[in-house]
Amino acid sequence: MAMNVSFFLLILTLFALAFLTKWNQHVLIMLAVTTCLWAAMVWFVLEITKVQTRPDNMPLSGDLLPASEPDPKPETEIQTEAEGRKDR
Repeated sequence: MAMNVSFFLLILTLFALAFLTKWNQHVLIMLAVTTCLWAAMVWFVLEITKVQTRPDNMPLSGDLLPASEPDPKPETEIQTEAEGRKDR
């Protein structure tokens, strides 16, 4: 919603600026680019919404569980690393 309001106000401002500058081509190009960007953003948001609501994209029940933490290093490796630091 905020994106649509922001783009609408930007386009309205650029339209007023184009009118005040007697339809300057640079302002008209900015107006066209802004309109295309707004359309692309709306399309992108709609596509993401479609993908997120598809049932085949829902995570499996096992995917919702937290991953188990990796096993810590065996004590022998920890002692070896500590001894290696003492030698330095």
